[in-house]
Amino acid sequence: MAHVGIRRAEPYFFSGKNRRAEVAEFRERRRTKYQRPNPFFPPLTLKMIKQIDCIISGRVQGVLYRDFSRRMARRYGLVGTVENLPDGTVKVVAQGDELKLKKYIEDLKRGSIFSRVDAVDEKWGNAEQSFSDFRTVYKNFSDRF
Repeated sequence: MAHVGIRRAEPYFFSGKNRRAEVAEFRERRRTKYQRPNPFFPPLTLKMIKQIDCIISGRVQGVLYRDFSRRMARRYGLVGTVENLPDGTVKVVAQGDELKLKKYIEDLKRGSIFSRVDAVDEKWGNAEQSFSDFRTVYKNFSDRF
């Protein structure tokens, strides 16, 4: 005898013998149905993850440059850190796909609306450490303002 599903978009017919298992299987298939691989950004493997270490010089401190670089990195799905250095430059360590990193470097060279970027010294390499997301590193309390 068929069972009519009444909750959400469950299937209308189950065999009735093991309804809970069938409903759970249906929900899992429905949940993963739309998670298709993106042909433009294939899933990363450890060999594909690259890392850049950039030192950005110019008028980049006190003009929201760190916030700009963090927002751009999160937009591209990169992980890493950004911090002010005592000599007036900004250091960026970012990890991700090489194509995304190249686009990110172009944004770093452009800078935020109030900044003036003179040079971006970049060093490419393989990922040495792992980051969970992109964060701003603060050296002391007054560095937050």
